[in-house]
Amino acid sequence: MIEPLLNKKTKIKEALIPVKPKFNTSELLNEFSIPEKVKKVLMLPGSGWATKQWPAENFIETGKKLETGEWKVILAGSEKEKPLCEKISAELTSSKSL
Repeated sequence: MIEPLLNKKTKIKEALIPVKPKFNTSELLNEFSIPEKVKKVLMLPGSGWATKQWPAENFIETGKKLETGEWKVILAGSEKEKPLCEKISAELTSSKSL
Protein backbone atom coordinates (compact mmCIF):
# COMPACT_ATOMS: atom_id res chain seq x y z
CA MET A 1 0.00 0.00 0.00
CA ILE A 2 1.13 3.52 -0.58
CA GLU A 3 0.25 6.82 0.99
CA PRO A 4 0.90 10.39 -0.19
CA LEU A 5 3.67 12.40 1.44
CA LEU A 6 3.15 16.15 1.61
CA ASN A 7 6.17 18.29 0.78
CA LYS A 8 6.04 21.17 3.28
CA LYS A 9 8.01 23.57 1.06
CA THR A 10 5.91 23.25 -2.09
CA LYS A 11 2.71 22.03 -0.39
CA ILE A 12 2.28 19.60 -3.28
CA LYS A 13 1.77 15.89 -2.93
CA GLU A 14 4.82 14.78 -4.86
CA ALA A 15 5.93 11.45 -3.41
CA LEU A 16 4.43 8.15 -2.44
CA ILE A 17 5.84 6.03 0.34
CA PRO A 18 5.01 2.45 1.30
CA VAL A 19 2.97 1.95 4.47
CA LYS A 20 2.04 -1.13 6.44
CA PRO A 21 -1.44 -2.56 5.77
CA LYS A 22 -3.95 -1.81 8.50
CA PHE A 23 -5.11 -5.43 8.64
CA ASN A 24 -3.62 -8.87 8.73
CA THR A 25 -4.58 -10.90 5.64
CA SER A 26 -4.64 -14.18 7.56
CA GLU A 27 -6.97 -12.70 10.17
CA LEU A 28 -9.26 -11.30 7.49
CA LEU A 29 -9.47 -14.64 5.65
CA ASN A 30 -10.15 -16.42 8.93
CA GLU A 31 -12.87 -13.91 9.88
CA PHE A 32 -14.74 -14.70 6.66
CA SER A 33 -14.04 -18.48 6.79
CA ILE A 34 -11.84 -18.47 3.68
CA PRO A 35 -9.07 -21.11 3.83
CA GLU A 36 -5.60 -19.61 3.22
CA LYS A 37 -4.47 -22.47 0.97
CA VAL A 38 -7.34 -22.06 -1.50
CA LYS A 39 -6.68 -20.21 -4.78
CA LYS A 40 -8.58 -16.95 -4.58
CA VAL A 41 -9.25 -13.86 -6.64
CA LEU A 42 -10.59 -10.54 -5.35
CA MET A 43 -13.14 -8.67 -7.47
CA LEU A 44 -14.05 -5.06 -6.77
CA PRO A 45 -17.09 -4.56 -9.01
CA GLY A 46 -18.02 -1.05 -7.89
CA SER A 47 -17.06 2.19 -9.59
CA GLY A 48 -17.18 5.83 -8.63
CA TRP A 49 -18.81 6.71 -11.95
CA ALA A 50 -21.72 4.95 -13.64
CA THR A 51 -20.06 5.46 -17.02
CA LYS A 52 -17.09 3.37 -15.88
CA GLN A 53 -19.20 0.63 -14.30
CA TRP A 54 -18.65 -2.80 -15.83
CA PRO A 55 -21.98 -4.70 -15.98
CA ALA A 56 -22.70 -7.22 -13.21
CA GLU A 57 -23.25 -9.87 -15.89
CA ASN A 58 -19.60 -9.53 -16.95
CA PHE A 59 -18.40 -10.08 -13.37
CA ILE A 60 -20.71 -13.11 -13.13
CA GLU A 61 -19.38 -14.58 -16.39
CA THR A 62 -15.76 -13.96 -15.35
CA GLY A 63 -16.43 -15.42 -11.89
CA LYS A 64 -17.95 -18.58 -13.35
CA LYS A 65 -14.91 -19.09 -15.57
CA LEU A 66 -12.61 -18.63 -12.60
CA GLU A 67 -14.62 -21.13 -10.55
CA THR A 68 -14.09 -23.81 -13.20
CA GLY A 69 -10.36 -23.33 -12.57
CA GLU A 70 -10.96 -23.98 -8.85
CA TRP A 71 -10.61 -20.34 -7.82
CA LYS A 72 -12.65 -18.93 -4.94
CA VAL A 73 -14.09 -15.55 -5.91
CA ILE A 74 -14.11 -12.87 -3.22
CA LEU A 75 -16.18 -9.74 -3.82
CA ALA A 76 -15.59 -6.52 -1.93
CA GLY A 77 -16.70 -2.94 -2.07
CA SER A 78 -18.17 -0.06 -0.12
CA GLU A 79 -21.45 -0.23 1.77
CA LYS A 80 -23.11 1.41 -1.25
CA GLU A 81 -21.75 -1.37 -3.51
CA LYS A 82 -22.92 -4.20 -1.22
CA PRO A 83 -26.11 -4.96 -3.24
CA LEU A 84 -24.01 -5.27 -6.42
CA CYS A 85 -21.55 -7.62 -4.70
CA GLU A 86 -24.39 -9.73 -3.31
CA LYS A 87 -26.09 -9.91 -6.73
CA ILE A 88 -22.89 -11.24 -8.30
CA SER A 89 -22.16 -13.57 -5.39
CA ALA A 90 -25.64 -15.13 -5.62
CA GLU A 91 -24.83 -16.31 -9.17
CA LEU A 92 -21.51 -17.95 -8.26
CA THR A 93 -21.10 -21.24 -6.42
CA SER A 94 -17.91 -20.59 -4.46
CA SER A 95 -17.97 -16.86 -3.97
CA LYS A 96 -17.87 -14.84 -0.79
CA SER A 97 -19.09 -11.25 -0.51
CA LEU A 98 -17.20 -9.27 2.14
